[in-house]
Amino acid sequence: MKKYYIILVTQLINIISENVVLDFAQTAQPNITKLAFFYNVDVNNKSFPINQSDLNTVTSYLTINEDSTKEGTVIKYYKYPYFRTQYNSKYYNTSWIGAHCMNEKVLEQWIKYSQSEIKTPTFVWKFIKKECSGTSNTTLLYDYSTLLPASIPSTFMYVFTWKEKYNDHKCIQSTFSLTYDKIVCYAFQGIDCSPPFSINSI
Repeated sequence: MKKYYIILVTQLINIISENVVLDFAQTAQPNITKLAFFYNVDVNNKSFPINQSDLNTVTSYLTINEDSTKEGTVIKYYKYPYFRTQYNSKYYNTSWIGAHCMNEKVLEQWIKYSQSEIKTPTFVWKFIKKECSGTSNTTLLYDYSTLLPASIPSTFMYVFTWKEKYNDHKCIQSTFSLTYDKIVCYAFQGIDCSPPFSINSI
């Protein structure tokens, strides 16, 4: 009986991902986790574009977390296919001030968004791509994130990092407010296409 219980628990922990936003929301720590970045890296941990037809097909995500014992930031890394099991972590002695910590109510709302077709990253990205990219066939998407930005009014937000294939190496960030259904096509420009806090530094 004990052996069966151990196997069952292991199977529950190592759930293979089918919905990465749901995985994030169910794994995040209330009042500690601030946001998540979803992205692809190859065997050399170099970023490469996401499959835009299904934004669940990423290799990795990381969460930015407030350190509960001292001032600073804890980055937690997760790898496909077991996105509900932490792969690694690293502490940084600087605070991430761009987003609010997510409480239980906020995480429950992310769960609801992750299961509503018109609120999923895949659906929203197609909408943003149509509105913001004049040459959609050459658009490359490098990452997207979920957060409540530290601004007023507070809003549930996706941020997408992308560029046109034949442009320079810098990217654009577009935002979508799930609370207000509002797009900002060029919220930030000329930024690095790779997500922050590379696992290479561990």
